[in-house]
Amino acid sequence: MEKQWTEEGIQELAKNLRKPQGEFGRVVAEKMNEGNHFINMETIGLLDLKAGQHVLEIGMGNGFFVPEVLKKAKDLRYTGLDYSEDMVAASLSNNQELVKSGRVKFIQGDVINTPFDADSFDAIFTINTIYFWENVDQTLAELYRVLKPHGKLFISIRPKEAMKAYPVIKYGFNLFDGEVIEQAMKAAGLKETIVKKLQEP
Repeated sequence: MEKQWTEEGIQELAKNLRKPQGEFGRVVAEKMNEGNHFINMETIGLLDLKAGQHVLEIGMGNGFFVPEVLKKAKDLRYTGLDYSEDMVAASLSNNQELVKSGRVKFIQGDVINTPFDADSFDAIFTINTIYFWENVDQTLAELYRVLKPHGKLFISIRPKEAMKAYPVIKYGFNLFDGEVIEQAMKAAGLKETIVKKLQEP
């Protein structure tokens, strides 16, 4: 029998999709790894990383997919920035050896005001986080600031029409289509933009 969610439960789920916290947040993070496996793997495959590059992920959750990123080229460096202190702690725990190696860092912070120097990253990617950005234009400007010249920015989403099926969206979600994000990226200063649409299995 399918579980029936109360409105309070849906609201709590929405809160933890935005910022996973506590035991429920850890469960939500694990479920996101499962439900977002396709979109994560496809995005990581598109990064086209080269040896020695430095990549930033916004909203890495519990860090489950970090090893997949590092497989893409030799001597990569990875930094993960997440809004949730609990997810930073989980990522550190799940990737202890990679952190000890010095190739991987996890930092708690807000994407609209990152702690990074200008021109720091060869590639930046984020998956299913733009729904929660307080100001898309300012956030894209910040990501453009920390992106190296000729660097690449990847924003992966489920489009508005697909997201409408989820009851959580009425609690703090902003929905987008790829073309809307493309225009915002151009306004932020990115010179070449591509919208790639994939059908999830």
